[in-house]
Parts: sequence; structure tokens; C-alpha cells
Amino acid sequence: MTLHGPGTPEKGDRNVDEDLKEYVVVYKKALSNDRETNWVRAEIADIIISSGSQEALSEFLHETGEAKGTLFQYGWVWGKFRESKNRDLPGMVWSHYRAAAGTDDPDTWIQRAFDGSWSISQLKIAIAEAKADNKIDAGLVCATCKGEIPKENKVSITHRKVKAICCGRECGIKWLQDFKE
Repeated sequence: MTLHGPGTPEKGDRNVDEDLKEYVVVYKKALSNDRETNWVRAEIADIIISSGSQEALSEFLHETGEAKGTLFQYGWVWGKFRESKNRDLPGMVWSHYRAAAGTDDPDTWIQRAFDGSWSISQLKIAIAEAKADNKIDAGLVCATCKGEIPKENKVSITHRKVKAICCGRECGIKWLQDFKE
């Protein structure tokens, strides 16, 4: 079994049932939270999940004590960054990659976080703001008056980590006043 590198067999060439014990051992060794071991866990998760073997999946979960949702999350992030050259950016921890994986362009977002030295919270906020801006372009309605928001008049307000998009200054002020009450 070879992980990380050109010697990694293609999915179709792997016999998960034969290698399962070795995957369990490697996965258990990778239970710390540093960047490298999370990528090892993610690659193994992808191998186990993509094998399609429910028996192997069940045995793996039993042997490692891992939750099924956690395993699937590792596999999901691996799938988003499998071929990425941005997997080992200094200062970027697993949570950065997990947040970026939920976007249409994970590589761009992880690079932005790296370039800006963003915390995980800053990355999540930037992603949320970009998603809100994209929704505005799709024709959202004002949070206060429920009217359509013309792109040129949009007002974004954030108060206590709650974000609202309004159609103008007056609606923005009204939303903020209503929020504070």
C-alpha cells in the first residue's frame, strides 16, 4: 500500500479488503491534528468510501472508532483537493481546507486565505459574503421591505455576525433598528 505519490494505485487496482488492516493501522497513527496526518486520513477515507464495499466501510469504522460522518467529510475534502498544489500551504490548517472545500473553487479560496494570512473565521466570513453577493446578482429581495434589490443600490449590513442585504440606505437603517430591538 502506497499513499501520497506516483506509486499510489488507481482505485480500480486497489483491493480494499486485503489492505484494510494496513489502512486501519496507518489511519490510527494519523489521529493527531497536524496538516500531514489529516491528508493521510483523508486519502484513506477516500479509498475506503470509493471502494463501494459496505463490509469494508463497517469494519474500518469499527476498528478505528471513527464516526461515519467524519470519515465521509475527510473523503469529501480529499476529493476537492486531491490534485491541488495548494495542499501544503504554510499556516493553513485542516479547517481552512474544510471551509474552502464547500465552495465552487476551493483552490482559489485556499490561496486567498494563504495570501491574506486569514484565520479560519476570516475565511468563512469571506466565503459567506461572496455567496451573499452572488445571490444578490441572482435577484434577492430586501431583508426589510422585501422589494427586489437593484445591484447598484445594494447595502450590506453586518451586526453581531448576522448579515442582511437591503435595497438602500433607508431599509438598511430600519433593519438595523429592528434588529437591535
